[in-house]
Amino acid sequence: MATKLNEEEIKKAAQYVPITSTTTLDQAIELLDYAKNENRNIYFMFQGNPLYSYLDDETSCYMKVVGRTKKEMLEEIAEIEEIKDTAKFDDSSFWDIDEVIEYLQKQGREGNNVYINFNFKGEQFTFYSLLDAEPDKVYKTVTGFEKADYDANQQKIAQLIEDSMAVIYPEDRRDWVEYVTSSVEDLRKGKDAELALKIIKHLYQGNEKEAHDIAFEADRRERMFALTAIARFSEDGIDFYKKEMERLEMPPTAEEIRMLENQNKRARDRLVKD
Repeated sequence: MATKLNEEEIKKAAQYVPITSTTTLDQAIELLDYAKNENRNIYFMFQGNPLYSYLDDETSCYMKVVGRTKKEMLEEIAEIEEIKDTAKFDDSSFWDIDEVIEYLQKQGREGNNVYINFNFKGEQFTFYSLLDAEPDKVYKTVTGFEKADYDANQQKIAQLIEDSMAVIYPEDRRDWVEYVTSSVEDLRKGKDAELALKIIKHLYQGNEKEAHDIAFEADRRERMFALTAIARFSEDGIDFYKKEMERLEMPPTAEEIRMLENQNKRARDRLVKD
């Protein structure tokens, strides 16, 4: 076995070789074995883990990537499949995710091997009492977020909706909720929605200069998302959008403005009156 010093020397001398994202772990191990047999000191990254032809074998590769040996992983898979094959269907209904978790944990504690179906926002999910009772796993499967992150998102969404009540017109609130939810739950983390609401409030109060100052100081990516929302939900949003896009040297086309006017009811009504 290589000493620690030798390992460091091998790593420094190893040649990096890129692999495709579709390469499986077993295929990666075969590539390492081939390189080693050819006396080539190479390494590549697999799911964020560096694997070396002179240092890694099947066992170390599996331990690095999946945290267990291949034999242990296959045994676990076989056990999981047996649990699923022998589980009995439970047709109980559930109101929310926490109720699902509570029920799965209760059945698991009692040693009952059952599975349930849970519908959330039009999508159906299947959970097993002996496999899926861990709260973060259930939340991640259903919402894409672990419980703490999901709860934080819901709190932020609720706050943005509450803060917008005075400036978002009633007929637009459903679309506003959809926009805020999308903003909070993706990589934007709600920052563009917060920016949009801050600017909409200033426009509502007639503070156009302050609104432009806020937009100018904002992150460019957040500002671009926010500007579209402002054009959609603020009575003065389209004029503000035009000025900001012109300041960015990206003047909107006539077709783009017509599309925004069709989305913004108050702007459309004002055009009819004019």
